Amino acid sequence: MSVTKPDFFSRISNPFYQSGFVICLVVFAMIVLKVLNALHTTDINTSVYWVIGGAGLLFFGIFNSVISLQDGDMNVYWYKSFAAYAALLGITWLAAQSLSGLNIDEAGTFKWIFFILTFAYLLFLSLMRAMRKVVAMAQQEDNNWQNRQKK
Repeated sequence: MSVTKPDFFSRISNPFYQSGFVICLVVFAMIVLKVLNALHTTDINTSVYWVIGGAGLLFFGIFNSVISLQDGDMNVYWYKSFAAYAALLGITWLAAQSLSGLNIDEAGTFKWIFFILTFAYLLFLSLMRAMRKVVAMAQQEDNNWQNRQKK
């Protein structure tokens, strides 16, 4: 009897779906803030759009790294994840720049923040990959030990 993942879990493990979900959240939050600012209900600093973009990148990085533990082929997952992160970064960057009216150089330290978030994302993925290898080695040693005990 083969065990298949439900459709929801196969979608959630796809980095492009994860990235698309985060893009929708980030752009929706930015547009809501832009509308509220246009209606003069709030006084929003223009750098808040860059903060929302950074929060989206961090959310994707953590979520994608944790989900990577259950995926079968880590190499394929890494390539998809890097492409999805690059798309998320580009769209977030464009949305923040167009809605805030500031390019990333004018937005203060956000160039460095985006760089640090990208580095942290790569570090998260690397840590998850290392943890997965350590667990696989421990399971192999446990199986070897159990086989020796049976003999």
